[in-house]
Amino acid sequence: MIITGTQLIVTYIYTNSVAYLLILITTSNRDGFQQHNEQFNDDFGYDAEYMSVSLCFWLLVPFSMPSILCSLFLLIHLLGTRTLRQPINNHSIIVVLILGLIYVSINVSSTTTFYRLNCLVWPQSPTFCSIWLFVDYGVYNAITVLLAWASFERHILVFHQQLVNTHLKKIIFHYIPLYFLLIYMSAFYIIVMFFYPCTNDWNYTSDVCGDYGCYHDNDFLSYWELYLHGTVPVILIAFFNITLLLRVICHKRTVHQPIVWKKYRKMAIQLLSISALYLLVNFPLFFLAMMHLVGLMLNEPASEILMYFTDHVIMFLPFVCLGCLPELWKKLKNIFYVKHWIMTRIGTTQVTPLPIQPRNNF
Repeated sequence: MIITGTQLIVTYIYTNSVAYLLILITTSNRDGFQQHNEQFNDDFGYDAEYMSVSLCFWLLVPFSMPSILCSLFLLIHLLGTRTLRQPINNHSIIVVLILGLIYVSINVSSTTTFYRLNCLVWPQSPTFCSIWLFVDYGVYNAITVLLAWASFERHILVFHQQLVNTHLKKIIFHYIPLYFLLIYMSAFYIIVMFFYPCTNDWNYTSDVCGDYGCYHDNDFLSYWELYLHGTVPVILIAFFNITLLLRVICHKRTVHQPIVWKKYRKMAIQLLSISALYLLVNFPLFFLAMMHLVGLMLNEPASEILMYFTDHVIMFLPFVCLGCLPELWKKLKNIFYVKHWIMTRIGTTQVTPLPIQPRNNF
């Protein structure tokens, strides 16, 4: 009964998502959105010779909807299953999945619509652009900061469990830092995006309406965001995960209890896989940004292409999380099995006609 209910939920989400996608496709000929690619080459900010519009569109479409469905499947089970919801090592993963779902649903969907409409923003309104920019900067950087904290916290959970073995210690070393980072990142971007005294010059022929918040004109806010929300977290993610890997390898040689080692390995691999995916694109992008700051202008097309593939990092996160949670593999397999069983039963069921009863004439 539980599996059937989950299967119905996933089927409902899938059918409504497909319907939404069809609605988007059928609205591609709206008034005012018939433009030529030549205008895009001048306004978008990079040469279409190495990133064509059609290529950008088709590299997003196949992954966005499966990513949303996978995120919903994970969140339904992580939040609905007590044995998965209570372990504190899953809390950061749950928050990252929620933020990733918001990012893909708003940012990636808006970017896909932008490319489908031949490089034009829709709807063309300052409110929509502000929300899009908030998600593009705020949500993405929040995921970066939370992954940096999770990378550090994983050292505590694996090697210093005495720091979280009581309720009070969990509040101090786990819940307070997690909530503080969420509140800080939300407050920072709400203030600079919606209340900072400046006016954004939106460009409806550029991705993310120009992808530049006017608060960046303030050097202090610009460098604060660059270093504390980008540079430092990326360095910390790389450092903490490399040291975690080394500590796990060294610890394996000293711990001769298979059960303890299996627990450590699972907790380490879970975050190492997510961080490796994140650093695959963001670390080269960080390196190019640092070279640009010191005056070395390296490959500009490479920087633009890496910026584009940051969306794919967020879209692939749910699949990596699913791969690190073998507890959910069986549930996913059962969902597809029940669906196959239902479809088989429907296909083999034959309707037997009722016999005709003779009429009694009195």
